[in-house]
Amino acid sequence: MNEELRDDLSDTLTAYLAGWKTLLDCYVWLASVDWDDPTLEADGQKTLGTFELLSTDVLEGFRDEVEFAQEASDFVASVTRSRYVVPRSQVAVASSSSNSMVQAIASATISPSTVQI
Repeated sequence: MNEELRDDLSDTLTAYLAGWKTLLDCYVWLASVDWDDPTLEADGQKTLGTFELLSTDVLEGFRDEVEFAQEASDFVASVTRSRYVVPRSQVAVASSSSNSMVQAIASATISPSTVQI
């Protein structure tokens, strides 16, 4: 993948991981890629195709967004040498009707933070 396109993809995914862009924003960006560009090599096509497929599958409900976020984090780490960690759960407390049992409930979130590696 040429350097400019790689950096644009990295910037888009970084913005997604930081919460500044949505998955739909990423999908729209990916859909705007010129697949006929002669500078787009096979490895670039594979990378972009992977993200386009993942975003489509998530938006259509076939995959969990965690898969897209993990791939995005891995790609950004490979380009920038910064790892974006996406915490996947936060604890909420619920009690039973007898109030004798407390149960932790995990719910998915997309609230990333940056960790340098």
